[in-house]
Amino acid sequence: MKTLVFEAFINAGKNRIWNTLWHETTYSVWTSVFGEGSRAISDWQLGSSVKFIAKNGDGIYSQISDLVEEEKIIFSHQGLIKDHVDQLPNEESMLWSGAQEKYFIIPQNEGFLLKVEMDTIEEYEDYFQKHFPLALEKVKELAETRSKLTIQTTVPLPVAKVWPIWTEPAHITQWNHASDDWHTTYAENDLQVGGKFLSRMAAKDGSVSFDFEGIYTLVDFYKNISYSLADGRKIQIFFESNSEETRITTTFDSETVFSNELQVMGWQAIIDNFKNYIIKLD
Repeated sequence: MKTLVFEAFINAGKNRIWNTLWHETTYSVWTSVFGEGSRAISDWQLGSSVKFIAKNGDGIYSQISDLVEEEKIIFSHQGLIKDHVDQLPNEESMLWSGAQEKYFIIPQNEGFLLKVEMDTIEEYEDYFQKHFPLALEKVKELAETRSKLTIQTTVPLPVAKVWPIWTEPAHITQWNHASDDWHTTYAENDLQVGGKFLSRMAAKDGSVSFDFEGIYTLVDFYKNISYSLADGRKIQIFFESNSEETRITTTFDSETVFSNELQVMGWQAIIDNFKNYIIKLD
């Protein structure tokens, strides 16, 4: 048995790298280097089993022998799967049973080093030496690439009432938070092309705060707002209204620290707070 080592520097947060590795939608993408339609089936808990299965239902079953979420995970490979069924140990599987595959996410400079150590028998060494670097390149690409994400809500009020609540600082400080243990302590808003906005968002216990700020690139009153953030991300907000209700749709570039799912949850929570706030005001 020989241990192979592969590494890739990824300019993204560890949460994003971890989710890129193990979320079902992205796992099948980076492992397509080894075979289209691959899956990893597990509850991702320490000591749990993992089934690594190819599209044809064959694969291997393993155990998670060590786990620190977003830092490391170690698989101990145990046996073969044929047509989705775990096989008893045989002469073939005994050659590599007990081999480990280790993933480490290590802080480095402005990002993280993804390091993989895997045990293999000589028969498969050339294959993994060729294909695993390609797989890590896909992980890097997926983790570092920004997606266009969308959230939406409908408020039972015309846009003439919705617009000032969305844009005036006195109101922004009342609804602009994703959870009850956060709030916006200060807001300013120069609502014109080239104008700046700032919302100071803070944990209510005083442990952390940050400024969410950007510059407007488009302001079409009662219809559309677009702005850019300091890191280059673009955000667009559309207001579609009739005499009874207004649909608000926000499209935003994802960042590379948290998973897309967490980002959508956070932004959606804020827009839901806006809806609840304005309904109570009316």
